[in-house]
Amino acid sequence: MELSVTGRAGKGIRAVFHIDSGATTSALPFGDAAVLGLNIKDGKKTIIRGITDVPLIGYRHVVKVQLGSKHLVIPMLFAQLESFPRILGREGIFSAFGILFDETRQRTGFLDARKERATLNVLLST
Repeated sequence: MELSVTGRAGKGIRAVFHIDSGATTSALPFGDAAVLGLNIKDGKKTIIRGITDVPLIGYRHVVKVQLGSKHLVIPMLFAQLESFPRILGREGIFSAFGILFDETRQRTGFLDARKERATLNVLLST
């Protein structure tokens, strides 16, 4: 999923994120904080746990994101690992959308949860 992230003074990145319904919070690698004009250590120090047994240190910031035409303000973790993948987690994102996963065709649909409530109700009525 392609997403735009904006930090301080309008500095931003546009990147592809892995959608991870098992991740609570979205995350970026350490180096992206500098590109966004953020001092990583100004964020709240947090332990990031994932599918490996090795916890990582991350710093929690709040950033602006744009997914399609929708603008949101969400928490973002910056992992102290440059090779960390860009992850789109649930917090601040999943509640704004009805998300459809079409595994057969390997695609994902993000429907505006408020505007497209009728469509979501029809799709999920069975």
